[in-house]
Amino acid sequence: MLDEYYKVLRARMNDKRYNHSLNVAKEAAYLAQKYGADVKKAEFAGLLHDITKQTDEIEQLQLISDAGLRLPALELENKKLWHAVSGMAFLKTRLNIEDEDILNAVRYHTTGRAGMSLLEKVVFVADITTADRTSPEAKEIRKVVEEDLNKAVCLTALASIEWLTQRKAVVAPNTLAAYNDNVKAFN
Repeated sequence: MLDEYYKVLRARMNDKRYNHSLNVAKEAAYLAQKYGADVKKAEFAGLLHDITKQTDEIEQLQLISDAGLRLPALELENKKLWHAVSGMAFLKTRLNIEDEDILNAVRYHTTGRAGMSLLEKVVFVADITTADRTSPEAKEIRKVVEEDLNKAVCLTALASIEWLTQRKAVVAPNTLAAYNDNVKAFN
């Protein structure tokens, strides 16, 4: 099933980003198996989560518009977040993917959100716990996810919040919501 998508993905990204996508697919499949999510959907969403990460801004905005979507104001200001929305749009309009859980896993893989589905959580965490991520935060989350997915979601959101606030950047409300929604895993 995935063979045709590897070709599409490969044509859209450099070696480093392509290898990252392969790693996320593998990690998402592993976490899906561990936590009872659909393994095939997790692998698929993990593989394609960054499909528009290296797409120019004009094309990303066109993809979003063609899919009838809009970027929230804070996301419009932060171009690094566009690829999540344009990626979901690409899946809908170019690959004819209709599975809402897969679409949402791609849409929220960067920011997270409150009320994430199991698949969304798996892809959100897999993006930071892959072998190609070497930060101290990634290593810590890699350990935590072996015991508790919700704690790992909370720590993934927290790592994003800390990274952004250290750089005096705006934090997406969805990331704060993902943190708040999962911090109860520590109580």
